[in-house]
Formats: sequence, C-alpha cells, structure tokens
Amino acid sequence: MKRAFLMAVQAAVCGVACAQEDTNLYCRVYFANPSDCVEFVDPPAKEGWYKGYLTNVCGVEWPEGARVFDPIGRSSRLVVLNTANNIEKCDAYFDHEMARRRVAWEYQVFAFRLSDVESLLNGEGVSVDTLMTLRKKKRAKLVSTARCMGDSGQETTTQEIVAIHYPSGAGGLAVTNDVDSGQSSSPFENQVAEIGTRLQIVPEFSADVRDVKTIHLMLKYTQTSLERWESYEAVTGQGETSRKVKVRLPVVRTSSIENTFKIPLDETILAGGCKAQDDDWVNYHFLKAWVDWTEPMK
Repeated sequence: MKRAFLMAVQAAVCGVACAQEDTNLYCRVYFANPSDCVEFVDPPAKEGWYKGYLTNVCGVEWPEGARVFDPIGRSSRLVVLNTANNIEKCDAYFDHEMARRRVAWEYQVFAFRLSDVESLLNGEGVSVDTLMTLRKKKRAKLVSTARCMGDSGQETTTQEIVAIHYPSGAGGLAVTNDVDSGQSSSPFENQVAEIGTRLQIVPEFSADVRDVKTIHLMLKYTQTSLERWESYEAVTGQGETSRKVKVRLPVVRTSSIENTFKIPLDETILAGGCKAQDDDWVNYHFLKAWVDWTEPMK
C-alpha cells in the first residue's frame, strides 16, 4: 500500500515535470546567409547537412518529427520545425546573423531619343529588355546614377546637389516703389536653388513566408535642373543714391517619382519615365536591388 502510494506520488511529480517541458513542434522561417547555404540533389542529404550545421553552431537538438529545409531551393530561406527550446537557440543564432544582412540597390536614369521610344511603342513595346537593347547599341546616354546600401526599414538618402545663390526681394523680385518723387526698393534677400538629384529609399524585407525572392522599396526620386537664367531690372538705394541694376534669376524644372516597388532580387525593373529637359529625349529610370552581407559592426 505504502509502495503504491509512493509510486503514485512519483508519477505525479514526473507528470508535472513533463508538462512543464513544451514538446510541441513550432515552425519558424529564417533568412540565411547564401554563403552558408548548400545545394544537394538529394533533399534528405541537404536536410541532414543543415541539421548538423545548426547543431554545431548553436547546439540545436532534433527530436522526433523536427525538420529543417529550404522550401524552394537555394532561396536563402530556411524553415525550421522544432520545439520551443530549440527554436529559441535558432532565434539567437539567426538574430546575430541578421546584423550582417543589408539591402544594396542601384538606381540609374538614362535618356533615350524620342524617335527610338516611339518606334518601341509602335512595335515591341517599352520594357527593360527593349531599352537595354538600345543601351547596348549606345543609343542612350546616362543622366544620373546612384548606388547605396542600407538596413531594412531605415531610410537612406543619396544626393548630388549644387546650390545656386541669387538675390531676390519681395515676391521673389526686387520691387521698385515711388517715395517722395524718388525711388526705393525692398531689400535684397539671398535665396538658394538646389540643382541636382536626390534619392530617398526605405527597403523592407517581406514578412510573407512564401515571398522568398522579393524586396519592397519605398522610393522618392527628385531631379531639379536649371533651364535658363532670366534678367530683370531693379532699383537699389534711395533718392539720389538710387541706381538701376540687373538681377539674374534662375528658372528651374523639377521632376519626381514617388512609389513603392516590389522587386525580384537581383533583377532590374523600370521605375518610371518622363520627358527630359530637351523635348527630343525621354528619361527612363532603372532600379535593381539585392541582398548584401557584411561583417557586423563592433
């Protein structure tokens, strides 16, 4: 009787201990460094390699039913099915690896002759391939280019700006008034026109498990060009000391593209197009993004 009671107590204690250990299997998807990925013809051999790799780098154990696999094949995404304790070990390892994952992109603007673009519109159509063919034939000229790298979710700005300083007064001009049979003007103020390009990008990796080969980019591109200078007559000074001067003011033209793009990794897409300053040319914008791995900052 006493022995049976002790066995019952022991069984209850073991039951509580077992209940505290979560043996359920959970699924988690990780983005792995491509250099750590392997390629086997035999999927079981590939899974066995990954199991040994994760056991070696972070001590993951593989109870019955636990798995690790690449859902598409060399996509840099790993799906891990394991217990909560082992998932935590994977979290700690891949969180450290994530510090090395950054997004790199290249943005290019090329000008194409209007006649060539019209020929495409009447034939094969305007696409990355048809425009690339014109570029290879040297029938395009580079307008601007930017290449940069940033972290997911953080804005990066790349710009090439030249500041033009010019005088102005009320309403943007020096205004002449008649005062006591004399002339006076509103005082000149120093204004600045920024000429050049500014590119602002916010890259984000997709949270969709099925979306393993694309990246989202929120982009704003602004180009401001100097079209010409215009001259105006103004009066400076007051009364007998007044004199006429010529004021040159810039006339600028601004074009911009603002959109969110879903880009296949390592592929080039068309981000937009618009007429160039010269009406005989059309500007087309090319955008490419890829994943770049760097050593974590210390």
